[in-house]
Amino acid sequence: MRLNHFLTLGKIVIAVSILLLTPIKGLAQSAVDLVVHYVEVTRAEDGTSYGVNVYFSVLDDSANPVRDLTEQALTVAEDGQKVEVQRLGTITDQPLNLVLVMDTSGSMLGASITDAKAATINFVLGLMKPNDQASIMTFDNNFKTQVNFTSDQKTITDGINRIDVINETGSCLYDSAYAAVDAVSTFSSGSRAVILLTDGRDETANHAICSARTAEEVIQLASNGEKRTPIYTLGLGSGSDTESLRNLSKRTGGLYFYASNSSKLTNVLQTLSDRLRLQYIVTYKSTSLPGPHIVTLSMNQTGVEVKDSRNFQLSALPVHIAFTTPLEGETVGNLLKIAVSLTSQGDTVIERVAFEVNGVEVDSDETKPYEIELDARQYPIGAMAVSAIAYGANNTELARSSPVHLTHAEHVGELLVTPAEVQSASVPAGPVENSSSMVVTAVILSGLSIVAIAVLLFFLVRQQKQAGVRTLENDVDDNTQPPMMSIPVYHKVDEDRKESSSEFDSGGLGALTVEASDDSSLLGHRFEITTSLITLGRSADNDINFPNDKPVSRHHAEIYQIGDKLYLREVETTDDSGTAKPPKYGTFLNQTPMGPDPALLKTGDEIQLGKRVRLKFESYARDVDADMLTYDDLTGTEDVDQTQAQ
Repeated sequence: MRLNHFLTLGKIVIAVSILLLTPIKGLAQSAVDLVVHYVEVTRAEDGTSYGVNVYFSVLDDSANPVRDLTEQALTVAEDGQKVEVQRLGTITDQPLNLVLVMDTSGSMLGASITDAKAATINFVLGLMKPNDQASIMTFDNNFKTQVNFTSDQKTITDGINRIDVINETGSCLYDSAYAAVDAVSTFSSGSRAVILLTDGRDETANHAICSARTAEEVIQLASNGEKRTPIYTLGLGSGSDTESLRNLSKRTGGLYFYASNSSKLTNVLQTLSDRLRLQYIVTYKSTSLPGPHIVTLSMNQTGVEVKDSRNFQLSALPVHIAFTTPLEGETVGNLLKIAVSLTSQGDTVIERVAFEVNGVEVDSDETKPYEIELDARQYPIGAMAVSAIAYGANNTELARSSPVHLTHAEHVGELLVTPAEVQSASVPAGPVENSSSMVVTAVILSGLSIVAIAVLLFFLVRQQKQAGVRTLENDVDDNTQPPMMSIPVYHKVDEDRKESSSEFDSGGLGALTVEASDDSSLLGHRFEITTSLITLGRSADNDINFPNDKPVSRHHAEIYQIGDKLYLREVETTDDSGTAKPPKYGTFLNQTPMGPDPALLKTGDEIQLGKRVRLKFESYARDVDADMLTYDDLTGTEDVDQTQAQ
């Protein structure tokens, strides 16, 4: 009997344990909810990328805000690709801009409107801080602004107290929501929200449709474009349209709340206040092209992933000017060369770039690369500043650079001597004769060193050119094809191409300037093309590599020379089955996808590798009309001598 008693007791303990553990596991799997409210886009300080701010909330199983969220717990992805988080914080230091929209239709008569006014006054007084702004709107058959945006709590309180209800009126709910979103979207920064309180649905007193706008139009306005704003809906009583209100909040990034009667509005609005104040903001840098994009935030809680996404738009960035020479803080001599690179998006046409020295325009350039040379002797020794201005059609200013501050120094022989050095040298440390002798000796030694270096460089360059000529002659004797004539399949080459490739006497064939990249250190960098074959890709064995740009394939594209022309084509890699495959994310020339055929490059062409890397091409040879090229130009089927003669 005792044994049976213990067995029975054991079964009970096991059963109770299962019952207790099962709900705990279920709660753990759904303990956290993540909601992305909206996305704010600004122009980054570098002028060539975007700063993206994502406002979101993390709620526990009781719908209470989760505090102390860390960067390690959060993953941010743009268009499916993980991005680096620059900052994670709360919006406590951000201004809050909101529109409170109250239903004043006939159904709100009596205790409902009285309780609603008292609850909203407590809500505003408890929520708002000095930098916050709020507006009060009401709606029945029409919508009306009772209080324009203000930070003055007394003005808001007085406005709410003046609200009244007119009997036998309807609820044009969607028209008022549309107007509220349109109004609050004028605030370009800070957190913003629309709070909509109603006890009914969109209908007239005769139960016909009241609003000219539809729910879908409100959602589109609040969730797309520059006007994106989360709508927080509050349903009062059983007559409210719960399904429509919940849909309105969910699709715009807001939250839905419900109060069974007006006496509970104060508690519900207090809960909403907590949600608004305990939001997070995560910031990252985007180098994507203008157009629609999607950001996804995700967290992993006890093995279960929770996430939410929100669409957003990147508009075209304005023209950006970057100095390639001189650089900030540089010391310059008698000859001053000024050169800039320009980044633009969309259909912007740049007519000319003007250059200023010490605030006075000195010259301009109408062609790429935008550069001038000046005799700096016309300017005083010491500090000077240069800047550049880009102009479009009708001499319209498109962009103005920040000044680059320089030091103008004197020439003493081949040496640059700054004003500080001149002043220091003017105070002799010993006899005058010894000081002068030391200066003369230093100048002579410096001159001899420069001559020796020049002679050494002359012989090295001459030897390299002779080796290139011998290589070219051997190719002609062997009757081999020009380089890169086979199917574009990548084959790893162990030797250094740059040492074995022939060079023209000009010393260069062209150049590539980086206009967009996930690697900010590459922006504005200029790569000279000095050999007959240049490879581009993410792998380190390329001539030009982009290690931090994941959408770029390991071996992505090649630029090769035929005669005095340069061509671009994709590199195809072979898989284990021997099938040739192009780069996964494609190659684009002037925003047009590349096919299997090579394309002639001309000055001004834009090359895009994958989704984000953009390169501007410049040719050092005379551009040739692509329509005049023959098939033999691209295939190189003629002999080498004829090809070079073109």
